[in-house]
Amino acid sequence: MDRQLASVIAERVWHPFVLGMLKAGSDPAEPPIRQSLYLLLQACFIVTVEAKGYLPSHLIGPQGPMKDPEFRQYYREVLRQAELPLETPPIPPVAEEYFAEGFSQLLGLRDTLADLPLLWLAELYAHLKDYSLDQNKHWALQKPRRGAYYTPIHITRFLAEQTLGPLIAERQTGGVLDTIRVLDPSMGCGHFIFTALDFLLETLTPYYQQKEDLLNRIYTARFQRQPPEETRQRLLHLLASDSLYGIDLDDLAVYVCKLILVLYAKLQPVPPSFAQGLRVGNALWGAWSDEVGLEGAKLNNIPSLREEYGSLFDQYLRQLSPSPAVPFHWELEFPEVFLGEKKGFDVILANPPYLHVKRSMDPQTKKALAQRFTLARGQWDQGALFIEQSLKRLINRQGYIGMILPKPFFTAQNFEALRRMILEHSHIQSFGPCGVCFAQPSVEANILVLTGKPTPRVTITELCGKQFRKTKTIPAEIFPRLPFCTFSYLIEPHHFGEIVSNLQQGNYVFLDRLVTWKRGVELGKGGTTTSGVPCITGEDLTSFRAVPRAFIQPTDDLTVYKEPSLYKRPEKLLLRRVAQRPIAAVDTTGAYVLNTIYVGTTVPGVSPHALCAVLNSDFFAGLFEQLFNLDDKLFPYLRISQLDRVPIPPALGSCPRLAEISRRLHTMLPKEEEAELLREIEAIVREAYQVG
Repeated sequence: MDRQLASVIAERVWHPFVLGMLKAGSDPAEPPIRQSLYLLLQACFIVTVEAKGYLPSHLIGPQGPMKDPEFRQYYREVLRQAELPLETPPIPPVAEEYFAEGFSQLLGLRDTLADLPLLWLAELYAHLKDYSLDQNKHWALQKPRRGAYYTPIHITRFLAEQTLGPLIAERQTGGVLDTIRVLDPSMGCGHFIFTALDFLLETLTPYYQQKEDLLNRIYTARFQRQPPEETRQRLLHLLASDSLYGIDLDDLAVYVCKLILVLYAKLQPVPPSFAQGLRVGNALWGAWSDEVGLEGAKLNNIPSLREEYGSLFDQYLRQLSPSPAVPFHWELEFPEVFLGEKKGFDVILANPPYLHVKRSMDPQTKKALAQRFTLARGQWDQGALFIEQSLKRLINRQGYIGMILPKPFFTAQNFEALRRMILEHSHIQSFGPCGVCFAQPSVEANILVLTGKPTPRVTITELCGKQFRKTKTIPAEIFPRLPFCTFSYLIEPHHFGEIVSNLQQGNYVFLDRLVTWKRGVELGKGGTTTSGVPCITGEDLTSFRAVPRAFIQPTDDLTVYKEPSLYKRPEKLLLRRVAQRPIAAVDTTGAYVLNTIYVGTTVPGVSPHALCAVLNSDFFAGLFEQLFNLDDKLFPYLRISQLDRVPIPPALGSCPRLAEISRRLHTMLPKEEEAELLREIEAIVREAYQVG
């Protein structure tokens, strides 16, 4: 569904609904936008039912005006046919005319809606949830909610194939397909849920078409009712009752999921347990039986665990922290998942909300989560807590996890504990880049597939267009040995093996043994002036050359300008901070530099010029890129914490020939001569690394 159609529905249909609610007077407990959005989703559901021909023959739309009681009765009857608790918000009489106007506009789009996939309701809600009214009661599209990014279908499909595919193959080998339980702990409008459902229906329908008697016995035993005629409908009822689980804080998002499930059932009668696994709740805030002093056995054979033990679990959490979150106790909500022989979900699929601790997280929530999660330390992200919860509590030992995650989870130093936890509690099946795959936020993401089974080699995948392809495999033993346990898909195992061997033998050291770094003046380009002390900006720094073209007016504020001795040296090594690869030069003018440049202080015996040549070499840049996945497209910048951990033969830092070449490249040379000198640098560096 494109944004243009969503905008049309917002303006022509939803806007009249909102105006009607505003005219009737706002209920403080139920804001007009929210209440009218609830009505809009129901109206879209009804028109979709009509457009796709799912309406039972005894339900014929009224011919009279839409504000007539007859029409309202028809509206309620269609929702009642869904057999889900889809209560209709009351529409005040004064708002009926506005509602009729909006619904008429929606009916005019019926032919368009008939051709859309069922998931269009989820996409509509994803578009509309960030709308609000301005002071003139006109629509204003707000910035998307932090962390709430919706996953494209080609990515949800690939992750479903990589997790559910091998699981089904394993179970088919034994001749029996037990119930497969799939969870999205941050499901939003259900993109992963419905992709999983589609995959299960496509895969299992042919299987059970050959075993109709078995499927009928399973259905009758489960629901105590006559099975539908279609194999697909019987499977749908079983899967929607026993296999699909999802949690989200947004009750309207959960509501949309249930509406879509009813559309899957084509408005035909469904069992009472249909969609029972889709719940509103906070997936990160709940207690467990071992924490409150109960053994799992004590929870068995109790009709209502929530009523029996809910207050005990709540009390335990209140003692930890007065979090404003409503608790969601997994064992009490889903005892069939956690209290049987096979505890936990078989597959977890998720795009967990990315919310860094520095941004938009209230202090009370920070404190509460820090008491519950090992990874809530230092510079942490809420998305990492979903991984911890999945690994330690939610997945069964032989299960699969498929997630799309921000790139820093795979490479950044502050997520090293997350990566080591992943390796401790699971095995990597595959991972790889999927680029900038979200419509709104600027986030580079990777996919990650984990399994409970040992995997000697990890498959690296890459997104090309809308298709993933396998690029190579890497020995699983490599990742714990990389700096910060980086999950790098660029690493070349044969090079890395030689480098690790040389490190262990003392032939190499880490770069931080040769040089330390500090950022320059903490001013942006806006802090420069037209006169004063010469200053070098990031744009003024190129390989081997740094020319001061700006000026600043330093003060005694050392937190901004640092010690003058940092700059006033005969020779100082400079490194550009915002770049795809290391770009270094040696400054001999004593100029200040902005914070877009790192200033290097070499240890005695190390030549700034020689080290400059190494940093600018293609070999060093390639090694740095491989170790830390440095292929950022959006915000490429060099992290010193990573640069410090690059192995280097120490002799390179004092190589007289490299220092001589670096000095010569500082001046303007003929292109042929410059190219020859750069080739010589590469040869010296490669020989020192003992790589052909």
